[in-house]
Amino acid sequence: MKNLWLYFVVFLFILISACQQQKIKVGFALEKFNSKRLLDYKNAFEQKVTDLGIQVLTKEASNEEEQNKQVEYLINQGIDILVLMPINANNAASMVRKVHKKGIKVIAYDRLIINAELDYFVGFDMEYVGQLQAQSVFTKIPHGNYILIEGDKNDLNAQFIEQGQMKILNDAIKNGNINILYKVYIDEWSPQTAAHEFKKAYEFCNTTVDVVLCANDGMAGSITAILDKYADNNYPLITGLDAELAACKRIITQKQFMTVYTPIEKLAEKAAILAITVAKGNKINSNFK
Repeated sequence: MKNLWLYFVVFLFILISACQQQKIKVGFALEKFNSKRLLDYKNAFEQKVTDLGIQVLTKEASNEEEQNKQVEYLINQGIDILVLMPINANNAASMVRKVHKKGIKVIAYDRLIINAELDYFVGFDMEYVGQLQAQSVFTKIPHGNYILIEGDKNDLNAQFIEQGQMKILNDAIKNGNINILYKVYIDEWSPQTAAHEFKKAYEFCNTTVDVVLCANDGMAGSITAILDKYADNNYPLITGLDAELAACKRIITQKQFMTVYTPIEKLAEKAAILAITVAKGNKINSNFK
């Protein structure tokens, strides 16, 4: 009889522990995906959290106002931690403060939020990405005409990429070796807008374009589509980011020069482990990587 009671107590303890674990809720707020990269971020993070046995509540927004309302909804659902990929990192501090007032910690995911007392940030070194892009083409063409197609100006990642590119190119620009024909930020990293802006610049410049320093593969693809009609197979060097399959195929056919691979699955795994660890109230080792 004693053994039976012992088994019952152990079973009850396991059951309670399991229930407590299931009660943990991770809120995940991000931009409604308009690119494969955003979709990959969403799927990878959700999968990692789910694999670890934790519930994740995901909300996708098309604009800042909608994201703000979705964060309020997640708070009301009793989330233990918020993982936030802001639509506009420059204006997201108010959401962070709102979440903090409820005693909930915030992890900025992939996009750093400025002017906010963030608890944690998980992301790639996007300035280094910009350096890799610029160094690859500058090594090949240190004298020539460049067009720069940057990402969304409201996305700090786009700003960091541009800063990295300029670290490599600034001296050559100042001494006249590199001529910047056109430089533009593209709202929402839109391939359609990138194609429009590139076509306008390409026709207006009326000169040889040696390099198109393009911030990601999606926009690079739309630019090569324009060049298919104009370039007579004489393509400038075009950069990218994300190592999309289509971009890799363009590299093989020499329509795109390079791309930068960032392991989204690894980032998602680190963010998921961090979110769950913090939600459980455990301390984070200063060497957490």
